Amino acid sequence: DKALLRERLTSYPATSISIHLVQNGDILLVKRGASIPVDGIVVYGRSGVNQGMVTGEAMPVYKKEGDKVIGGTTNMEEHIYVQSTCARPSESVLSKIVQMVQDAQSNKPPIQALADRIASVFVPTVVLISAITFLIWILLLESGYVAMGGGMMDGKAASHDAFLFALMRGVAVLVVSCPCSLGLATPTAIMVATGVGAALGILYKSGHSLEMAG
Repeated sequence: DKALLRERLTSYPATSISIHLVQNGDILLVKRGASIPVDGIVVYGRSGVNQGMVTGEAMPVYKKEGDKVIGGTTNMEEHIYVQSTCARPSESVLSKIVQMVQDAQSNKPPIQALADRIASVFVPTVVLISAITFLIWILLLESGYVAMGGGMMDGKAASHDAFLFALMRGVAVLVVSCPCSLGLATPTAIMVATGVGAALGILYKSGHSLEMAG
């Protein structure tokens, strides 16, 4: 009963231990103002717990015996005793939320898969066109079909200038087409959107959910 439990809890002095030593079933004393170290169930005491970091609630949530508490939240009012139900950090509610955000950033939505397929063809095509542009210009300049301004130059100087002229045209084609933007735009938008959403308390389960949200 409650009285017996209270006597057992108060008869032994509390000892501070590392969170890495906490096991499932351990009973932890969480003092007022302290963070609840792991997920668990309140076995003795009543208090208000600030769960804002997880749920976004502005006011503390009242907890009594039998209620679940989340690791990382803050005990605001009275001392409570919490029995650990999830000692492994990777299985905690907070860790699952973090993993969900990471999965949402790594999962490809349909629009990104489409962009990747287009980029797989578009990028090599643009690089090929850029190389062809360079070769055409260098051949035209070296053969004399197209003349550059600048007056009379010796053969070495003319060849050097022709190479730079042709190279600039080839690079211009590559820069204007900008194939990198097609492959980078969608994942960058997803990363920014999930980061801003998480800061505002909005979590996306996957990239597809983010796309459906518009």
